[in-house]
Amino acid sequence: MSGVNGMSTEIAVSLITLLGTIIGTFTGIFVNSKLVNYRLARLEEKVGEQNRVVERVYRLEQSHAVLRQELKDVEHRIRNPERAFHGEDSYSPPQTHTS
Repeated sequence: MSGVNGMSTEIAVSLITLLGTIIGTFTGIFVNSKLVNYRLARLEEKVGEQNRVVERVYRLEQSHAVLRQELKDVEHRIRNPERAFHGEDSYSPPQTHTS
């Protein structure tokens, strides 16, 4: 049976194998592409969340700096009540008089 009929069977098996390989390859590429796109979308969400946290921390640091300065001003007014009473809001070091 190694005549023409045997040769056409080998060609048919080779073509079916080739077709299966092509279908399997493209199916794998398609599935992998969907998985990569899914993971990329999740990563973009996480980056967005991280950026929001960074922005919140930045605003908190700014607010903290303002509150710290206000606290220093209040502490200064408590230590020097006569200056605060006379309406001097800004701090200036005490004047030293030399005679």
